[in-house]
Amino acid sequence: QIFKGPIKNHMLTFVETSGTYMDGLKETLATLADDHRGEMLHVYVPSSEDRVMSYFGLEKKDLPRTVIVDISKADGGAGSMKKYLFSGSKLHTLEDLRQFESDFFAGVLSPVLKSEDDKPGNMRGKVKVITGKKFKEDVAENVEHDVLLMFYAPWCGHCKALIPKWDDLGDIFYDVTKESKDSVPFVAKMDATANEIDEAGVVIRGFPTIYYFPADKSQPPELYDGGRETEDFVKFLQRRATKAFELKDGMKGGPEYHDEL
Repeated sequence: QIFKGPIKNHMLTFVETSGTYMDGLKETLATLADDHRGEMLHVYVPSSEDRVMSYFGLEKKDLPRTVIVDISKADGGAGSMKKYLFSGSKLHTLEDLRQFESDFFAGVLSPVLKSEDDKPGNMRGKVKVITGKKFKEDVAENVEHDVLLMFYAPWCGHCKALIPKWDDLGDIFYDVTKESKDSVPFVAKMDATANEIDEAGVVIRGFPTIYYFPADKSQPPELYDGGRETEDFVKFLQRRATKAFELKDGMKGGPEYHDEL
């Protein structure tokens, strides 16, 4: 009724239904709903909805809390769900919520994205570990290295099966010649249950999902849909690499080697 309906912008207000604020807040939301009727769906969510509370990272002590959710891109398969957290007073006055909603439609709000804390060693290993906080810097805006990035979930059986092959791939592309150390592709992974990104052209609908991000930023991210053996990934990077590279075992890749491959 909510996510499959025609209205793709939702204001979700999480509440304790026994709270003293409840009657006044319901009246406020009913009034607010008239402002953008047909454009924004207004819903209050009881704290008893544990899975929904957990998905939005909320606890009962946080309530009431309000989040605007935009699923217009996610629903069409062109992007991800975007969440905007109301940072105003817990009083949730009509004036404050009305301003929050107006700011959303004006496009001046920034989406809230989950991220693990970045660690100094994340980019030193054979398989680079990417966090939401450093995604732009380490992947999307990286003009030195092509990046093959696996989005995974720790509980996913297919991901667990792929990790050893991914580690082997990291070993292969870590052993490079001195001349290629600044141009060899990166092999990387991101725990997509703990990190979120907002990147045009990247849609994560299941796990594992693998994307190739060229160092040549005139090329868009590419969803990898090839084989799942280590040699399949190796051949892909040899063909797709935007910069020439050579591994210590003599393996080469890059634009001038495409015809040979």
